Amino acid sequence: MNPSLNDLINFVPKNETEIIMKSETVIQEYLEDSKSRWSNGKYWLGGNIKMNLDDAITPELLTNVRRLLNANPDYCNSFEMASVLRTKRQFGEICAIVKRYVEVQKQRIMCELNKTKLN
Repeated sequence: MNPSLNDLINFVPKNETEIIMKSETVIQEYLEDSKSRWSNGKYWLGGNIKMNLDDAITPELLTNVRRLLNANPDYCNSFEMASVLRTKRQFGEICAIVKRYVEVQKQRIMCELNKTKLN
């Protein structure tokens, strides 16, 4: 049930404007990164973990990225600080989208299970 970036591209929760706007923004940014010449079709989850578009975004990966982002960095300049802040924003948004994706998938499974008549 852990989604990949490709799964999230196709995931659009109904009636959730905030999630839709965030997903369009951060997913588009990650896709653009993966299409750049230097990335070889990969993106960096939270700016720290190199991922393929089909790699599952697991809770363990999210925990590792969160740990890395919470370390106190020493910024060399304002450009580096802006890059870290952008990465933290993207990571917060992708976490919210993944959380909602998992919730919706659980609801879909429960709906299918409820259709089955038990004796």
